[in-house]
Amino acid sequence: IQKALILGCQYFGVDFGVIFSNHSDEKIFAEYTAHSEHDPEALTILAALTDFVEKQPAPEDLSVVYSETEHAQCYLSCPLDIDQQMLGSLHFVRTHRSEATFNETDIEFMRLFSRWIASTWSRYEHQQARKKNEEMLEKTGKIAKVGGWEVDLKTQHPIWSAQTRAIHEVPEDYVPDLNTAINFYTPEARVI
Repeated sequence: IQKALILGCQYFGVDFGVIFSNHSDEKIFAEYTAHSEHDPEALTILAALTDFVEKQPAPEDLSVVYSETEHAQCYLSCPLDIDQQMLGSLHFVRTHRSEATFNETDIEFMRLFSRWIASTWSRYEHQQARKKNEEMLEKTGKIAKVGGWEVDLKTQHPIWSAQTRAIHEVPEDYVPDLNTAINFYTPEARVI
């Protein structure tokens, strides 16, 4: 998403891009400024622009605002939603004076760009939730001493969880073979 903000700033010819989150402890999900991080004023400008964008009303649709504030000459924002769930908002700000305005092509690009960002963000959140669930399942398995396994039907290779390896007292990098994996179970448990 950071690279997407850089791309957006370059495309629109602006200095600052930020994504605000509607549902996390951190209000800012990602931000980028074209100002050099070695520039002593960069952090001041970044903080001022973040404050400026944060004070704007949450966009219900794409909006373009031309202003004459100290740090923002032009402002472009769009909601980030997917499946009618509002994730946050995407904002681009031009800090320098310019005669350039946003045209219809820019506005259509922003709509497509915001959909792409929302989709990427949603996918990232789903991956994080899945990872958290897998970690919880792994902890539960360790406490309960319950392992899991499955067989990839295409390759005919069994896949064991870390806890299954621990139960069978094999190394963590042990790769079971379908023909011999059954030998880890008592004869009564092998009957199918």
